[in-house]
Amino acid sequence: MPGFLIVVAGIALASNGIPQQKPALPPPAPSYQKDIVPILRTACIGCHGNTQPSAGFSVASYEDLFKAGKKGPQLVAGKAAQSRLVRMVLGTEQPRMPPGAGLKSADAELIRRWVDAGAKRDLAAATPSSAAPKTPAVSTLAGVKVTMPASIGATVANSAPVTALAFSPDAKLIAIGAYARVLIVDTATGKVSATWKGHGDTVRSLCFTPDGKRIIAGGGVSGAIGQVRVWDVPSSTETLVFGDHTDIVNQAAISPDANTVVTASSDKSLKVWELASGKLLQTLRDHADQVLGVAYHASGKHIVSCGLDKSFKTWDTTSWKRLYSVPAHDDGIYDIDMTPSGNQIYTTGADRRVRVWNFGTEGAGHVRDFGLRQAGWAAAIAGQNPVLVSGDTHIRAWRISDAGSLIDIDLASDVMSTAISNDTLLVAAGLWNGDVVIVDVASKTKKWTISTKGVGL
Repeated sequence: MPGFLIVVAGIALASNGIPQQKPALPPPAPSYQKDIVPILRTACIGCHGNTQPSAGFSVASYEDLFKAGKKGPQLVAGKAAQSRLVRMVLGTEQPRMPPGAGLKSADAELIRRWVDAGAKRDLAAATPSSAAPKTPAVSTLAGVKVTMPASIGATVANSAPVTALAFSPDAKLIAIGAYARVLIVDTATGKVSATWKGHGDTVRSLCFTPDGKRIIAGGGVSGAIGQVRVWDVPSSTETLVFGDHTDIVNQAAISPDANTVVTASSDKSLKVWELASGKLLQTLRDHADQVLGVAYHASGKHIVSCGLDKSFKTWDTTSWKRLYSVPAHDDGIYDIDMTPSGNQIYTTGADRRVRVWNFGTEGAGHVRDFGLRQAGWAAAIAGQNPVLVSGDTHIRAWRISDAGSLIDIDLASDVMSTAISNDTLLVAAGLWNGDVVIVDVASKTKKWTISTKGVGL
């Protein structure tokens, strides 16, 4: 009888013209070409291209996604929960990938939905007019055979994003960090003068000692070890390797007296090392997530650090105690630095803002914001009348004193690293496509575009 009444009531509602609510349709499956490929290009291929891919896993083509890495199958179509790739981008399996900033939750969710929906290649990609060639196109660049992965579009297999930059103190050289190598370029000619190898993975941090005679390169292997390699500039030789982080070094900072180096790691710690010997002096733990940036105060008496926990922290270098912590951004903070005077701090992050703060041992006062079109991976600051440079798909420079714009140049590629010379005459941007663009500040024009594709591999 109750069932009969329910049926009658339903008929009555329909007869009265009251529309019946239809169940919501599930969202369409993400597109491999439109949704997934851009994420892989931006976040993964730097370490997982098909030239010595990290952990033996390549994302350079659709077919590569289904091949087993060193720890077994990475992707199981229709089964996101069984796919190691999905678990690591979601953070349900450690180490979370990609290292450093990780993926935005929306991007990780797109990958999960795409895999659960069958991890299919778009139908358009299978038609004769748009199908990827069975045999990848091959071209020659500087005597190096370059393979174009069909499903990643124009990304060159042995091209990797430029993830670190540093000008020498006299601005005569710029060091360029990419996958497994550092290139040294003469800024007067734009020519590569030296190539340093020996890095096991992406070089994530570069800095010159104050005398310009050594370069500190930070990196390591994701989820395994974080290391620093020290190079002698005049002789182009590696002089020291140290580090026992359990994950990559995202940034290294040298003290003004060049006696110590502080490393910021994805293992959530900072470590202090004696530069001459590589001896570990201190381990600092206060960040709740990966530590992405660190910088010394001009006096050498303090350091500041930042990370994915959305905060930056100030530390005393005598006691190595944390003095204060500032909840500075609405999302992870990718980079941090200080003006040469030490009076101000900048932070840049995933919330598309570069923020400037007054430095103080009792706290930090917010000064102003600079907006970006997308997440700010890196910024740099220099000059006695400080100039701030940052990038998204443009390279921009501002005067901190009055927020006046000095440069705004469209580079048509994501900016992954930035640098500015001490005299503020040159600005550099390291791009996702493997190029480095050096800009003359006075003329606001590109001085050099340096390609790292195939160089030093």
